[in-house]
Amino acid sequence: MDREALQEAVMSELARANAWDLEQWEPSRVEGVKLYEGNLPDPPEDADLSGVISPDVGDMVEAIIAQMQPAFSGISPITFEPAGAGDEAAADAETWFVYRELSRNGQDFVAITSALRDALVCRTCVFKVWIDEHKTVDTRDYRDVDPATASALLVSQDPTESRELLGELGERGADGNYKHFRCRITKTHQQLRVEAIAPEDFRKWSDWQFPTLSGCPFVAERHRYQRGELLSLGVPESLALQVPARFYVGDMTQTARRALPGAGLSSTDPMLEPVVIWRVYIRAEFEQGAEGETYTALWSEAAVKSSKATAGPGFFLTEPKEVPFHCYCSGVVLLESHRFLGKSAADKLRQTQYSKSEVLRQWLDNLAYLNNGRIIAVQGLANARQLADNNKPGGILDAKQKDAVQYIIGPDASQSALAALNYLDKARNEAGGASLDLQTSGQAGADTWRGTERQYTAKEMLSQLMLRTFSETGLRDVYLLAHRTLREYCIGNLTGKYRGEWIQAHPGQWPERELAEVTVGASGSAMTARVQSLTATLQEQLTALQQGQSGVLVDLPQVYQTLLALGRARGLEQIDRLWIDPASAGAQNAQRQKAQSAQAQQMAQAQFMEKMAAIQVALTAWEKRLDASVKYFEAVLKAEVEQMKVLGHSTTELERLQLEGLVAAATRAPAQSPAEEQALRLAGAGGGNGAAAPAAAPGMMDGGEDGDAAAPE
Repeated sequence: MDREALQEAVMSELARANAWDLEQWEPSRVEGVKLYEGNLPDPPEDADLSGVISPDVGDMVEAIIAQMQPAFSGISPITFEPAGAGDEAAADAETWFVYRELSRNGQDFVAITSALRDALVCRTCVFKVWIDEHKTVDTRDYRDVDPATASALLVSQDPTESRELLGELGERGADGNYKHFRCRITKTHQQLRVEAIAPEDFRKWSDWQFPTLSGCPFVAERHRYQRGELLSLGVPESLALQVPARFYVGDMTQTARRALPGAGLSSTDPMLEPVVIWRVYIRAEFEQGAEGETYTALWSEAAVKSSKATAGPGFFLTEPKEVPFHCYCSGVVLLESHRFLGKSAADKLRQTQYSKSEVLRQWLDNLAYLNNGRIIAVQGLANARQLADNNKPGGILDAKQKDAVQYIIGPDASQSALAALNYLDKARNEAGGASLDLQTSGQAGADTWRGTERQYTAKEMLSQLMLRTFSETGLRDVYLLAHRTLREYCIGNLTGKYRGEWIQAHPGQWPERELAEVTVGASGSAMTARVQSLTATLQEQLTALQQGQSGVLVDLPQVYQTLLALGRARGLEQIDRLWIDPASAGAQNAQRQKAQSAQAQQMAQAQFMEKMAAIQVALTAWEKRLDASVKYFEAVLKAEVEQMKVLGHSTTELERLQLEGLVAAATRAPAQSPAEEQALRLAGAGGGNGAAAPAAAPGMMDGGEDGDAAAPE
């Protein structure tokens, strides 16, 4: 289609989208906001009657958010699924980078909290994910620079900056260096942004009935600017002047929010006037050869009526530009089958707020009636005006006759009102999925902490369902859209400390991710149950490791994941900073060093035990040889002593002979065997053929008269 046909298509789709919003979304959205703000039900027309409003929707919405918000802290609630066996590490790193970019300066907290409130009040929330980009220009002067350095200074080494020589390099000095030149450096700063769009400022294809916006062929967002700001967006001044000034867009949701952006007096300078425009995305075959590509442009719904106006009731402010995708996604907390809009907490609690407000009003009116009831006054015997003005506790009523003034006292309805309020509170908790009171803690089975916890867990199951639904619809698309946005528009490298190490990634080289797993935590009392389950699991894993089941049932990476999940269930943030990832390079080096140290210690222990065993072998062999030698020499010595006694030797000489014989027996032990020599070498004591025998006692080696005695072999 040509430009005019594309303009007609945008005009038609935006008109249909506005009609769908006015008919189907705005009524429920406005009512939800009014219920949340405490403006419904309307007060009675009689000003003397109570107009109190029970804030059930507002209280329950904030309670649900308070229970759900901790589930999004700590680690990424969405993880990208790897595409293959070797893609696990890359998918984990990309998940970490996307989570870090989305959570910069707490923008994810603001976006998620605002989106949850929109979904709980307005049935659906809308996220916007985009790259915010701005440039800074710096002019630098260089002096006395050699040609090689000058050439390097004029070439950018970073894809986020560009360098431009201002003028010429100039003259050279006697040493050949450039005396002076100037360079302009333009730096592009990019930041991934995410925010929740006000539902009243969003339009989508009227026929789109899916709970998410992925693939929606037409979306539009309403923006408010001052007319002069349009020039910085690329709008020609002639077209900017045709955009009508809009001080108030007439949106009922904004009125219910008590927010009227742009309201005020007109300005004498047309460039300071507030204007309202649309950023539209439409899928069409605009350019020749295109196959249903997406195009975006700024759009104005009407033109200023003037002689210079050249546009019709709707026109492009900028030329349509092809983009790979639009930057919006949506989510709900309670699905409605085959509908874009889900169910809100306001839908479920509407009747409760109306009923409680009615009961409260009647109760207060009853109390007022009991304290200041209706009066019967006899005409002419009492001053009616004085009775009306002074009918208050402690007031004086003037009457001319006894019983001229009488009160009509009605029944006290406080007990019935309290019973009704208790019932409605119970209905509110069941419908809203959050526990705001302890009224049921006195029932049977609830007198202990665990009994109360079980009751709250049952009540908050709906809150858990809301949390899961919101994560599956809204958050999953936010992360997939953020990943796709970084791949498409990020021109620089991302650097961060991941698992204890600084790493660098270029998003343009990431593979396309279409699958992501929800890992969002628990909310409310379910967090306590998760802490108990994870604690038991951690103990079981440690027991399995102690029993030698490492690599069979569990390993350190699984223990690490359990620790992260446990810290997250306890509400801790940045849990990965509290534990070292076993898969990190630092942890791997530490494990290798411990293994090497343990191996060296084990080897030293084995060598020590081997030496001890060798010493024991040598000692046993020596004891056996010594015992045999002593026994032999004792027998020889005994025979010689007997012989000397016969020959008449003295006792002293016999004792000397006996001592020398024992010494000779010890020193003339049998020679070492080869096995004993090997044992001594292993023990580090060396080896040999035994000690040389000293001189033998007289007659022992010569055999005395026998002459044939010798040490045993």
